[in-house]
Amino acid sequence: MDVGDSDDITYRKQLMAQAADFNTLALAVAGKNYSAAGVRVKEGERVAVLNGKPVCGSKDLKEVVLCGMRAVEGLDEKESCIIFKGAGVSDADEEEFVKILEENFPDIEFTTVYGGQGIYSFLLGL
Repeated sequence: MDVGDSDDITYRKQLMAQAADFNTLALAVAGKNYSAAGVRVKEGERVAVLNGKPVCGSKDLKEVVLCGMRAVEGLDEKESCIIFKGAGVSDADEEEFVKILEENFPDIEFTTVYGGQGIYSFLLGL
């Protein structure tokens, strides 16, 4: 929605407040061993990155998904999540990923679209 130069300050303040509450959770596979922000990840392990900072790593998809989601501040207030599926992610991996989310966070509506990103398996907007 395009709002021209108007005196609708209330609307603009609402948009800014909503943007401040937005979180991005990215899941990737580590290309090498590394340690950052107190998180150690070995090559080939999955890593969850919340708003640009690594929050956890694990070989287990479910463990890293749950850890990443639980790191989202105000998660209990979130109603929807868009998931961008990365390039090279199989339909079976996508189904497993979404199933984990839906089973553990039943109050959030998850929508998946193909994003085609190369580095991240999944990008979530909450």
